[in-house]
Amino acid sequence: MDTHKRYWIWLSSLVKIGPKAFYDVLAEFEDAKNVWDAVKLNTRAFDFLSDDQKACIFQYHTEDYIDDLIADCQKKDIMPVTRLDDVYPALLAEIKTPPPTLYIKGDVSGLNDRTIAVVGTRKAGRQAVKYTEELTADLSRSGVSIVSGMARGIDTAAHTGALNGISPTYGVLGCGADVIYPKENAALYEKILQNGAIISEYLPGAPPLTMNFPMRNRIISGLSRAVVVVESMLKGGANITVKYAIEQGRDVMAVPDAPHNKYSQLPNFIIKNGGIMVESAEDILREFGWGHTRTKRKKPVNTQLQLDFFEQRIYNLLLQGDFSIEEIENRVDMAASALYSSLTMMEMKGIIQRLPGNSFGIK
Repeated sequence: MDTHKRYWIWLSSLVKIGPKAFYDVLAEFEDAKNVWDAVKLNTRAFDFLSDDQKACIFQYHTEDYIDDLIADCQKKDIMPVTRLDDVYPALLAEIKTPPPTLYIKGDVSGLNDRTIAVVGTRKAGRQAVKYTEELTADLSRSGVSIVSGMARGIDTAAHTGALNGISPTYGVLGCGADVIYPKENAALYEKILQNGAIISEYLPGAPPLTMNFPMRNRIISGLSRAVVVVESMLKGGANITVKYAIEQGRDVMAVPDAPHNKYSQLPNFIIKNGGIMVESAEDILREFGWGHTRTKRKKPVNTQLQLDFFEQRIYNLLLQGDFSIEEIENRVDMAASALYSSLTMMEMKGIIQRLPGNSFGIK
Protein backbone atom coordinates (compact mmCIF):
# COMPACT_ATOMS: atom_id res chain seq x y z
CA MET A 1 0.00 0.00 0.00
CA ASP A 2 1.48 3.35 -1.04
CA THR A 3 2.01 6.17 1.45
CA HIS A 4 -0.74 8.42 0.09
CA LYS A 5 -3.39 5.71 0.38
CA ARG A 6 -2.19 4.68 3.84
CA TYR A 7 -2.66 8.17 5.29
CA TRP A 8 -5.89 8.72 3.35
CA ILE A 9 -7.33 5.65 5.11
CA TRP A 10 -6.03 6.94 8.43
CA LEU A 11 -7.68 10.37 8.08
CA SER A 12 -10.98 9.03 6.75
CA SER A 13 -11.20 6.44 9.55
CA LEU A 14 -11.25 9.00 12.38
CA VAL A 15 -14.62 8.92 14.09
CA LYS A 16 -14.91 12.70 14.51
CA ILE A 17 -13.87 13.41 10.93
CA GLY A 18 -16.92 12.79 8.76
CA PRO A 19 -16.86 13.03 4.95
CA LYS A 20 -17.40 16.81 4.89
CA ALA A 21 -14.68 17.48 7.45
CA PHE A 22 -12.39 15.07 5.60
CA TYR A 23 -12.66 17.06 2.38
CA ASP A 24 -12.32 20.35 4.28
CA VAL A 25 -9.05 19.11 5.79
CA LEU A 26 -7.88 17.76 2.44
CA ALA A 27 -8.60 21.11 0.76
CA GLU A 28 -6.49 22.83 3.43
CA PHE A 29 -3.50 20.46 3.21
CA GLU A 30 -3.89 19.08 -0.36
CA ASP A 31 -2.80 15.58 0.66
CA ALA A 32 -3.47 13.24 3.60
CA LYS A 33 0.29 12.73 4.07
CA ASN A 34 0.62 16.49 4.58
CA VAL A 35 -2.03 16.26 7.30
CA TRP A 36 -0.04 13.53 9.02
CA ASP A 37 3.16 15.60 8.84
CA ALA A 38 1.41 18.71 10.15
CA VAL A 39 0.31 16.79 13.26
CA LYS A 40 3.92 15.77 13.86
CA LEU A 41 4.93 19.41 13.76
CA ASN A 42 2.11 20.17 16.24
CA THR A 43 1.23 23.36 14.40
CA ARG A 44 -1.86 25.55 14.78
CA ALA A 45 -2.91 24.57 11.26
CA PHE A 46 -5.99 22.72 12.57
CA ASP A 47 -7.66 25.70 14.24
CA PHE A 48 -10.44 25.67 11.64
CA LEU A 49 -11.67 22.34 13.14
CA SER A 50 -13.67 21.86 16.33
CA ASP A 51 -11.87 20.92 19.55
CA ASP A 52 -13.24 17.37 19.33
CA GLN A 53 -12.01 16.97 15.77
CA LYS A 54 -8.54 18.28 16.59
CA ALA A 55 -8.31 16.02 19.63
CA CYS A 56 -9.29 13.01 17.51
CA ILE A 57 -6.63 13.72 14.88
CA PHE A 58 -3.91 14.00 17.50
CA GLN A 59 -5.14 11.03 19.56
CA TYR A 60 -4.98 8.56 16.66
CA HIS A 61 -1.78 9.90 15.14
CA THR A 62 0.16 6.64 15.55
CA GLU A 63 1.51 4.18 13.00
CA ASP A 64 0.26 1.36 15.23
CA TYR A 65 -3.32 2.61 14.83
CA ILE A 66 -3.04 2.44 11.03
CA ASP A 67 -1.31 -0.95 11.12
CA ASP A 68 -4.01 -2.39 13.37
CA LEU A 69 -6.80 -1.06 11.13
CA ILE A 70 -5.26 -2.50 7.97
CA ALA A 71 -4.55 -5.82 9.71
CA ASP A 72 -8.17 -5.98 10.92
CA CYS A 73 -9.40 -5.46 7.36
CA GLN A 74 -7.12 -8.19 6.06
CA LYS A 75 -8.19 -10.60 8.79
CA LYS A 76 -11.87 -10.03 7.94
CA ASP A 77 -11.29 -10.12 4.15
CA ILE A 78 -12.39 -6.49 3.82
CA MET A 79 -10.84 -4.31 1.15
CA PRO A 80 -10.47 -0.56 1.88
CA VAL A 81 -11.20 1.24 -1.39
CA THR A 82 -10.42 4.96 -1.51
CA ARG A 83 -11.24 7.58 -4.10
CA LEU A 84 -7.60 7.25 -5.11
CA ASP A 85 -8.32 3.72 -6.37
CA ASP A 86 -9.45 2.84 -9.89
CA VAL A 87 -12.06 0.40 -8.54
CA TYR A 88 -13.92 3.12 -6.62
CA PRO A 89 -17.44 3.16 -8.15
CA ALA A 90 -17.58 5.87 -10.81
CA LEU A 91 -21.22 6.85 -10.22
CA LEU A 92 -20.66 7.23 -6.50
CA ALA A 93 -17.64 9.45 -7.08
CA GLU A 94 -19.94 11.97 -8.81
CA ILE A 95 -22.11 12.77 -5.78
CA LYS A 96 -21.66 15.60 -3.31
CA THR A 97 -19.35 14.49 -0.48
CA PRO A 98 -18.85 10.85 -1.52
CA PRO A 99 -17.42 8.48 1.11
CA PRO A 100 -13.64 9.03 1.14
CA THR A 101 -13.13 5.31 1.82
CA LEU A 102 -15.38 2.30 1.28
CA TYR A 103 -14.89 -0.98 3.14
CA ILE A 104 -15.87 -3.80 0.80
CA LYS A 105 -16.31 -7.55 1.13
CA GLY A 106 -16.75 -9.23 -2.24
CA ASP A 107 -16.40 -8.12 -5.84
CA VAL A 108 -17.56 -4.66 -7.02
CA SER A 109 -16.53 -5.06 -10.67
CA GLY A 110 -20.21 -5.34 -11.65
CA LEU A 111 -20.99 -1.86 -10.30
CA ASN A 112 -21.38 0.13 -13.49
CA ASP A 113 -23.77 2.42 -15.35
CA ARG A 114 -26.32 -0.41 -15.54
CA THR A 115 -27.17 -0.46 -11.83
CA ILE A 116 -30.56 0.15 -10.17
CA ALA A 117 -31.44 0.64 -6.48
CA VAL A 118 -34.64 -0.97 -5.19
CA VAL A 119 -35.89 0.15 -1.77
CA GLY A 120 -39.01 0.21 0.38
CA THR A 121 -40.57 -0.51 3.73
CA ARG A 122 -39.38 -3.10 6.23
CA LYS A 123 -43.06 -4.03 6.77
CA ALA A 124 -43.78 -5.06 3.20
CA GLY A 125 -46.86 -7.12 2.36
CA ARG A 126 -46.58 -10.61 0.94
CA GLN A 127 -47.61 -9.51 -2.57
CA ALA A 128 -45.11 -6.64 -2.55
CA VAL A 129 -42.32 -9.01 -1.54
CA LYS A 130 -43.26 -11.45 -4.31
CA TYR A 131 -43.46 -8.64 -6.87
CA THR A 132 -40.06 -7.22 -5.81
CA GLU A 133 -38.40 -10.61 -6.13
CA GLU A 134 -39.83 -11.06 -9.62
CA LEU A 135 -38.86 -7.52 -10.67
CA THR A 136 -35.23 -7.78 -9.55
CA ALA A 137 -34.86 -11.30 -10.93
CA ASP A 138 -36.04 -10.06 -14.33
CA LEU A 139 -33.70 -7.07 -14.17
CA SER A 140 -30.77 -9.25 -13.14
CA ARG A 141 -31.44 -11.65 -16.02
CA SER A 142 -31.31 -8.63 -18.32
CA GLY A 143 -27.85 -7.60 -17.14
CA VAL A 144 -28.84 -5.05 -14.49
CA SER A 145 -27.07 -5.02 -11.12
CA ILE A 146 -29.25 -4.43 -8.04
CA VAL A 147 -28.35 -2.27 -5.02
CA SER A 148 -30.27 -2.21 -1.75
CA GLY A 149 -29.72 -1.93 1.99
CA MET A 150 -30.15 -5.57 3.13
CA ALA A 151 -32.87 -4.49 5.60
CA ARG A 152 -35.99 -6.52 6.28
CA GLY A 153 -38.87 -6.36 3.81
CA ILE A 154 -38.36 -4.84 0.37
CA ASP A 155 -34.56 -4.66 0.64
CA THR A 156 -34.32 -8.37 1.41
CA ALA A 157 -36.72 -9.18 -1.43
CA ALA A 158 -34.68 -7.06 -3.84
CA HIS A 159 -31.47 -8.96 -3.07
CA THR A 160 -33.23 -12.35 -3.04
CA GLY A 161 -34.76 -11.80 -6.46
CA ALA A 162 -31.48 -10.53 -7.94
CA LEU A 163 -29.73 -13.68 -6.74
CA ASN A 164 -32.09 -15.65 -9.00
CA GLY A 165 -30.68 -13.81 -12.01
CA ILE A 166 -27.19 -13.53 -13.49
CA SER A 167 -26.04 -10.03 -12.49
CA PRO A 168 -24.51 -9.10 -9.12
CA THR A 169 -26.34 -7.58 -6.18
CA TYR A 170 -24.85 -5.20 -3.62
CA GLY A 171 -25.82 -4.69 0.01
CA VAL A 172 -24.96 -1.30 1.51
CA LEU A 173 -24.81 -1.41 5.31
CA GLY A 174 -25.14 1.16 8.08
CA CYS A 175 -22.58 -0.79 10.12
CA GLY A 176 -19.25 -2.49 9.48
CA ALA A 177 -19.07 -4.67 6.37
CA ASP A 178 -18.35 -7.62 8.66
CA VAL A 179 -21.46 -7.02 10.81
CA ILE A 180 -24.55 -8.92 9.67
CA TYR A 181 -27.64 -6.78 10.23
CA PRO A 182 -30.36 -7.83 10.69
CA LYS A 183 -29.03 -11.12 12.06
CA GLU A 184 -31.73 -13.20 10.35
CA ASN A 185 -30.17 -12.22 7.01
CA ALA A 186 -26.99 -14.21 7.68
CA ALA A 187 -27.71 -16.64 4.83
CA LEU A 188 -28.55 -13.76 2.46
CA TYR A 189 -25.32 -12.00 3.45
CA GLU A 190 -23.28 -15.05 2.44
CA LYS A 191 -25.15 -15.44 -0.84
CA ILE A 192 -24.54 -11.80 -1.75
CA LEU A 193 -20.81 -12.33 -1.21
CA GLN A 194 -20.93 -15.16 -3.76
CA ASN A 195 -22.38 -12.90 -6.46
CA GLY A 196 -21.73 -9.28 -5.53
CA ALA A 197 -20.47 -7.46 -2.47
CA ILE A 198 -21.21 -5.95 0.90
CA ILE A 199 -20.32 -2.24 1.04
CA SER A 200 -19.95 0.16 3.96
CA GLU A 201 -18.26 3.47 4.73
CA TYR A 202 -18.01 2.44 8.39
CA LEU A 203 -15.02 0.73 9.98
CA PRO A 204 -15.01 -3.04 10.46
CA GLY A 205 -16.93 -3.93 13.60
CA ALA A 206 -18.95 -0.69 13.65
CA PRO A 207 -22.41 -1.34 15.17
CA PRO A 208 -25.67 -0.55 13.31
CA LEU A 209 -26.40 2.81 14.94
CA THR A 210 -29.64 4.56 13.97
CA MET A 211 -27.80 7.71 12.89
CA ASN A 212 -25.76 5.71 10.35
CA PHE A 213 -28.65 4.71 8.11
CA PRO A 214 -29.59 8.07 6.54
CA MET A 215 -25.94 8.48 5.49
CA ARG A 216 -25.96 4.89 4.23
CA ASN A 217 -28.92 5.75 1.98
CA ARG A 218 -26.95 8.37 0.03
CA ILE A 219 -24.58 5.57 -1.01
CA ILE A 220 -27.45 3.35 -2.18
CA SER A 221 -28.73 6.09 -4.49
CA GLY A 222 -25.23 7.25 -5.41
CA LEU A 223 -24.22 3.85 -6.73
CA SER A 224 -27.27 3.67 -9.00
CA ARG A 225 -28.72 5.15 -12.18
CA ALA A 226 -32.17 5.21 -10.60
CA VAL A 227 -34.00 4.44 -7.37
CA VAL A 228 -37.16 2.31 -7.52
CA VAL A 229 -39.57 2.50 -4.55
CA VAL A 230 -41.92 -0.47 -4.16
CA GLU A 231 -43.79 0.11 -0.88
CA SER A 232 -43.29 2.87 1.67
CA MET A 233 -45.12 5.44 3.74
CA LEU A 234 -44.29 9.09 3.06
CA LYS A 235 -41.83 9.23 5.94
CA GLY A 236 -39.03 6.73 6.39
CA GLY A 237 -35.77 5.45 5.01
CA ALA A 238 -37.03 5.08 1.44
CA ASN A 239 -38.04 8.74 1.39
CA ILE A 240 -34.55 9.73 2.55
CA THR A 241 -33.07 7.68 -0.29
CA VAL A 242 -35.42 9.39 -2.77
CA LYS A 243 -34.34 12.84 -1.52
CA TYR A 244 -30.70 11.91 -2.00
CA ALA A 245 -31.47 10.54 -5.46
CA ILE A 246 -33.05 13.82 -6.51
CA GLU A 247 -30.12 15.78 -5.08
CA GLN A 248 -27.70 13.53 -6.97
CA GLY A 249 -29.57 13.84 -10.27
CA ARG A 250 -30.73 10.23 -10.30
CA ASP A 251 -34.04 9.11 -11.78
CA VAL A 252 -36.78 8.23 -9.30
CA MET A 253 -39.23 5.44 -10.13
CA ALA A 254 -42.07 3.82 -8.23
CA VAL A 255 -44.47 0.88 -8.31
CA PRO A 256 -48.10 2.07 -7.96
CA ASP A 257 -50.61 0.55 -5.55
CA ALA A 258 -54.16 1.08 -4.29
CA PRO A 259 -54.70 4.30 -2.29
CA HIS A 260 -56.10 2.40 0.71
CA ASN A 261 -52.71 0.76 1.26
CA LYS A 262 -50.78 3.10 3.58
CA TYR A 263 -47.54 1.76 2.15
CA SER A 264 -48.51 3.06 -1.27
CA GLN A 265 -48.22 6.67 -0.06
CA LEU A 266 -44.66 7.32 -1.23
CA PRO A 267 -44.80 5.40 -4.54
CA ASN A 268 -48.08 7.03 -5.56
CA PHE A 269 -46.78 10.46 -4.50
CA ILE A 270 -43.66 9.96 -6.65
CA ILE A 271 -45.72 9.02 -9.70
CA LYS A 272 -48.17 11.92 -9.23
CA ASN A 273 -45.22 14.31 -9.08
CA GLY A 274 -43.49 13.22 -12.26
CA GLY A 275 -41.66 10.08 -11.20
CA ILE A 276 -41.50 7.13 -13.59
CA MET A 277 -44.13 4.44 -13.06
CA VAL A 278 -42.81 0.89 -12.96
CA GLU A 279 -45.06 -2.09 -13.61
CA SER A 280 -42.40 -4.46 -14.95
CA ALA A 281 -38.68 -4.72 -15.58
CA GLU A 282 -39.42 -3.78 -19.17
CA ASP A 283 -40.40 -0.25 -18.06
CA ILE A 284 -36.94 0.28 -16.56
CA LEU A 285 -35.07 -1.33 -19.44
CA ARG A 286 -36.99 0.76 -21.96
CA GLU A 287 -36.42 3.99 -20.01
CA PHE A 288 -32.64 3.62 -20.30
CA GLY A 289 -32.62 1.93 -23.70
CA TRP A 290 -30.87 -1.08 -22.27
CA GLY A 291 -32.85 -3.85 -23.95
CA HIS A 292 -31.86 -7.38 -23.02
CA THR A 293 -28.40 -8.77 -22.56
CA ARG A 294 -27.78 -11.66 -24.91
CA THR A 295 -25.17 -13.87 -23.36
CA LYS A 296 -23.49 -16.32 -25.69
CA ARG A 297 -23.97 -19.86 -24.44
CA LYS A 298 -21.80 -22.83 -25.25
CA LYS A 299 -23.53 -25.95 -26.46
CA PRO A 300 -23.26 -28.76 -23.92
CA VAL A 301 -20.86 -31.49 -24.99
CA ASN A 302 -23.00 -34.39 -23.80
CA THR A 303 -26.65 -33.57 -23.34
CA GLN A 304 -29.28 -35.95 -22.01
CA LEU A 305 -32.17 -33.76 -23.13
CA GLN A 306 -35.14 -35.52 -24.71
CA LEU A 307 -36.37 -33.12 -27.38
CA ASP A 308 -38.68 -33.55 -30.33
CA PHE A 309 -37.93 -32.09 -33.76
CA PHE A 310 -39.38 -28.61 -33.10
CA GLU A 311 -38.03 -28.40 -29.53
CA GLN A 312 -34.55 -29.21 -30.82
CA ARG A 313 -34.74 -26.39 -33.37
CA ILE A 314 -35.80 -23.92 -30.66
CA TYR A 315 -33.07 -25.18 -28.34
CA ASN A 316 -30.37 -24.80 -31.02
CA LEU A 317 -31.49 -21.21 -31.62
CA LEU A 318 -31.46 -20.30 -27.92
CA LEU A 319 -27.92 -21.62 -27.60
CA GLN A 320 -26.97 -18.43 -29.47
CA GLY A 321 -28.63 -16.17 -26.89
CA ASP A 322 -32.01 -14.93 -25.67
CA PHE A 323 -34.75 -14.18 -28.21
CA SER A 324 -38.25 -12.74 -28.18
CA ILE A 325 -41.14 -14.97 -29.16
CA GLU A 326 -41.49 -13.07 -32.45
CA GLU A 327 -37.82 -13.64 -33.29
CA ILE A 328 -38.11 -17.34 -32.48
CA GLU A 329 -41.20 -17.67 -34.66
CA ASN A 330 -39.43 -16.01 -37.61
CA ARG A 331 -36.24 -18.02 -37.28
CA VAL A 332 -37.58 -21.53 -36.72
CA ASP A 333 -40.47 -21.17 -39.23
CA MET A 334 -43.18 -22.74 -37.08
CA ALA A 335 -46.89 -22.13 -36.82
CA ALA A 336 -47.69 -19.95 -33.82
CA SER A 337 -49.79 -22.61 -32.10
CA ALA A 338 -47.04 -25.23 -32.41
CA LEU A 339 -44.42 -22.74 -31.23
CA TYR A 340 -46.38 -21.77 -28.11
CA SER A 341 -46.97 -25.42 -27.28
CA SER A 342 -43.27 -26.29 -27.67
CA LEU A 343 -42.15 -23.31 -25.59
CA THR A 344 -44.60 -24.22 -22.82
CA MET A 345 -43.39 -27.81 -22.72
CA MET A 346 -39.74 -26.79 -22.68
CA GLU A 347 -40.43 -24.32 -19.88
CA MET A 348 -42.21 -27.00 -17.85
CA LYS A 349 -39.27 -29.36 -18.35
CA GLY A 350 -36.93 -26.69 -16.95
CA ILE A 351 -34.98 -26.45 -20.22
CA ILE A 352 -35.75 -22.80 -20.94
CA GLN A 353 -36.97 -19.81 -18.94
CA ARG A 354 -39.27 -16.91 -19.71
CA LEU A 355 -37.58 -13.50 -19.57
CA PRO A 356 -38.90 -9.91 -19.48
CA GLY A 357 -40.52 -8.66 -22.66
CA ASN A 358 -41.93 -12.09 -23.59
CA SER A 359 -38.46 -13.41 -24.41
CA PHE A 360 -36.93 -16.83 -23.74
CA GLY A 361 -33.49 -18.17 -22.90
CA ILE A 362 -31.87 -21.43 -21.85
CA LYS A 363 -32.14 -22.02 -18.10
